[in-house]
Amino acid sequence: MATLAGLILETVAALGLVIFMFMMVPSEIVAKWFSGIEEFFDMHDLDEIPHAFFWALAVVRLISFTLMEPFYIGAGFALYVNSRTLTEGWDIELAFKRMGARIGALKKSSAMLLLIAVFIFSPTFSPPLRAEDSLVKDQVGEVLKDDDFTIHYRFEEVPVGRTSSNLPHLNLPEMGFIGVIFKLIFYLAIVALVAGLVYVIYKNRHIFMPDGFKSTKGRETKTCEVMGMDVRPESLPNDVVAAAREAWHAGDYQLALSLLYRGSLVWLVHRENLPIEESDTEGDCLRRVKDLDHERITPYFIRLTKVWMRAAYGKLEPDSSEMSDLCEAWPFKERSRK
Repeated sequence: MATLAGLILETVAALGLVIFMFMMVPSEIVAKWFSGIEEFFDMHDLDEIPHAFFWALAVVRLISFTLMEPFYIGAGFALYVNSRTLTEGWDIELAFKRMGARIGALKKSSAMLLLIAVFIFSPTFSPPLRAEDSLVKDQVGEVLKDDDFTIHYRFEEVPVGRTSSNLPHLNLPEMGFIGVIFKLIFYLAIVALVAGLVYVIYKNRHIFMPDGFKSTKGRETKTCEVMGMDVRPESLPNDVVAAAREAWHAGDYQLALSLLYRGSLVWLVHRENLPIEESDTEGDCLRRVKDLDHERITPYFIRLTKVWMRAAYGKLEPDSSEMSDLCEAWPFKERSRK
């Protein structure tokens, strides 16, 4: 229906261009054009038609395509997104991905703030002293030598009998309520920074272990998700074919085909090391498998992809014999999990 609507719109655009040209030329030329159109319908041989007519037709058609093609492509992509959303809940998946990206960025910024705070509060931190700073320091010292800034001390002898303890009484300066609050907040902040630093080190402890960087790099090379589908080996049941048969007998043909298709991708990514990316579509995966040129896997995956796409996007349920053949011909037996 989208293609039919696109063809209708392109035809309307072409007719509109022709009418627009008729409106922009003098009436004498319009009369000649109409007479030429009448002669066109009386012609019986294509050789009688002037070549200029075909060039004009091609230009009008090209312009109508150029005007309407963006809308047609947009409609096709909208149908694709709508089908993915209805079939796999793609909008929810994308929302979770965006949420995970925000949380990951927040964790990175928190770790950076922890390091900055530790650096600032470190007792070894001291900004460089400039020449003008030294001059100001000397001037302040001269001012403080005045008698008005002399600090006077008063010592008072307290008899031991006046206190309940044999320890001398210390005259500590009294601290106001606000000062106590700020001091408490300061110590809590220090404790939080230390706890956060310990947590970051604990979460990334594998980096400090032997071959930590190497193992982390090796894990990142494996694709864990393709088209929103989990392609990790642990995400599949132990027997993919048996689970697919069970889902088929339960009436869930979508789940049955999804298990077979995901199982194929899991084996190709984690056993065959096929360079399938997260952004690949069914067509991209199919081209990569065709490049693999395996005598058993390539023909099976081509057939499975066709059945999967008909069911996922066209809502065309495969018949029992076709589903049975896909399960019987499954070429990844005992190899879907590591």
